[in-house]
Amino acid sequence: MDLKNADDRYRQAATKAVRFWSFTDPVIQIVSVSENVTYRIQALEGVFVLRLHRPRYHTLQELQSERQWTNALLSSGTAVPRGVETKDGRYYVEVSIGKNERRYVGVTNWIEGVPIRHLSNKMTAKQIEDQFEKLGEIAARLHNHSSVWKMAQDFSRHSFDTEGYFGEKPFWGKYWQSPSLKIVEKRLILDKTKILREVLLAYGKNDATYSLIHGDLHFGNVLVRDNETAIIDFDDAGYGWHQYELAVALSDDEISHEADLQSNQEALIRGYRRHRAFSEVAKGLIDSFILIRAMVSLGWIEQRPEHRSELRVRQQIDHICNLCEIYKEPSL
Repeated sequence: MDLKNADDRYRQAATKAVRFWSFTDPVIQIVSVSENVTYRIQALEGVFVLRLHRPRYHTLQELQSERQWTNALLSSGTAVPRGVETKDGRYYVEVSIGKNERRYVGVTNWIEGVPIRHLSNKMTAKQIEDQFEKLGEIAARLHNHSSVWKMAQDFSRHSFDTEGYFGEKPFWGKYWQSPSLKIVEKRLILDKTKILREVLLAYGKNDATYSLIHGDLHFGNVLVRDNETAIIDFDDAGYGWHQYELAVALSDDEISHEADLQSNQEALIRGYRRHRAFSEVAKGLIDSFILIRAMVSLGWIEQRPEHRSELRVRQQIDHICNLCEIYKEPSL
């Protein structure tokens, strides 16, 4: 969608929603139109982000649970977006988009900074490796927090577990049913999917390697400013294996190239181990989760017509098949 001609329905909804907050003379500016629609709010009280959340992706309880975790992270000293309450003490309101759509709307403070991804083209291979080491530290601190944090009884988020990846209702859809898959590709992917399911079931879940995770911790969601780092976009945060968190970072093809993948992986784990134990068995599963990330990302693309193109789908399928060909089942 052309940002210059962003759908008037979204602007009208954002204008309607912002009245629920105590902002003086708010000026609304479009930032992005994707699965979520994001606006920048400049007001006398400061600068904020207003997000129109994608319909049917999260329930209100799930959105409120996300805010519970980010509030807890803020209290622990982690730089994440701070939720802003409405005049009557809510974090989310619901508004109509035209006649047939309703979306939840939330507001957070605006965090100044530049995504590391946007800086990577000016970095040397060593500088990128250093960023992976720092990201490993960030991931470990997140997992340290989530492993001991006492959440409310009504806390609710999705799960990136075997059912969330491969079940009857996977969170990002049934990637193996992509209409663009050739017969031989589908057979290969289903064969590896069966192996991956068996690997994860054998590995199991425990507090050491399974808890709440960010779920999308790539360098587009890590901001830097004056040597300060902040983490944004907890939209995909849910329960999952810690190796998946690391695999997401290593799957960021805009910053991690195949030639540097091994050194970046070692740097990521080195940073992680600085703050949290990570066994050799746990390390041995990272390639499995890199393949899983590639597979479920195909489902993500197929579910989102605003991001889908035949070229993008074909590139993703080729990438998955290449990973399948070199995949080796880990020893547990």
